[in-house]
Amino acid sequence: MTAQFKLSHAPPIEHQQEDQSLGLSPAPFAPDMPAILATSQPAHQQDAMVEEIPDTDNGDTHMEHQPAHPSHTTIPSDLHNVSQDLLTPWSCKGTKIFLDICSGADCPLSKAVRAMGLPALSIDILLDSRMDLLNDQFYEQLLRLGSSGVIGYAAASPSCTEYSLLKLRPGGPRAIRTPDMMQGLPDLSPAEQQRLQDSATLLDRSVNSVQSTYVAGGHGHVEQPSGAMSWREPSTRNWIQMANCCLILLAACAFDWDIMKTWLFASSFTPLADIAAVCTHAQGSHKSIAGTKDEHGIYLSRRSAAYPAKLAEAFAQKISVLLSPLKEDISWDSAFSLFPHKDWFQDPKSFVDGGGLQSSPDWSRPPADKENIFRSVRDF
Repeated sequence: MTAQFKLSHAPPIEHQQEDQSLGLSPAPFAPDMPAILATSQPAHQQDAMVEEIPDTDNGDTHMEHQPAHPSHTTIPSDLHNVSQDLLTPWSCKGTKIFLDICSGADCPLSKAVRAMGLPALSIDILLDSRMDLLNDQFYEQLLRLGSSGVIGYAAASPSCTEYSLLKLRPGGPRAIRTPDMMQGLPDLSPAEQQRLQDSATLLDRSVNSVQSTYVAGGHGHVEQPSGAMSWREPSTRNWIQMANCCLILLAACAFDWDIMKTWLFASSFTPLADIAAVCTHAQGSHKSIAGTKDEHGIYLSRRSAAYPAKLAEAFAQKISVLLSPLKEDISWDSAFSLFPHKDWFQDPKSFVDGGGLQSSPDWSRPPADKENIFRSVRDF
């Protein structure tokens, strides 16, 4: 079920307890930002359906469920995905694979896709030291792969460690940015400044990789925790606007994980909204992992970044229609061999003379919408 949302000033139910000590109230997108927020929430439970997305222009607010009618966007239906229609390359009809950026060491989404007999390429520095998004050469090749038309769906889940609101809690690790200081606190050490820059670069490059897939005719999503400050960054906001994204809220308890946790997918693929699920339990039913460490001293919130198997399976089922099976699974080294090769005389043909859209290097005939005033010269 998709629903249109209006702005409200009450704090999100899910984060009331965790954010009280911070004195913060999460904020959604500005009213002029078109987006669909998907949820499986029953209509009678309006107060439980909330989402927190930062609005850097209009202060802190949140979105509230309006079940009265189906959602619509500011983009007319005949113009939906217009950028894909105009920019989809001829190669888009070939092989389609799943690209899993920042997949994590366990690669739950990739594993679920492979279990269906479909190709998946996992990208993470934990899997291969070459897969470093902060490395310019690797990033360039990743953009080349995304722009090739080979990717049917791209998922990006960059680390949210430096964007977590939990760092603003008393007793937690020192924060390097706040909602009011997204460019960093003024008293950062050189090491902290490097962390600030790296976290922003990692997020931007992950989003750009998904965007390159979308422009080449594929689909994709960017995922972060629903309360992360990363939703305030221009790159994530631009992605949501450009692809007219569906905002898909996923509660951990809906996938058999009894913790207070939600993920938010900003996806260009509207059918994926069918897996949306919010918590319908009473407040306080799930244990909070905020600020809690395990026996090894590792924050439990870090472990919760990995998706449960049930969520990954539901995701793989939905995007499977965008992928094509291969006889063998693919690796980073073999992925580029999937690029299609265009013959010299294969349509569409194009000529480039550097003169822009109004210029043509073919003088044997005028443009289709122009009168042939030089016909006598051409026929000479």
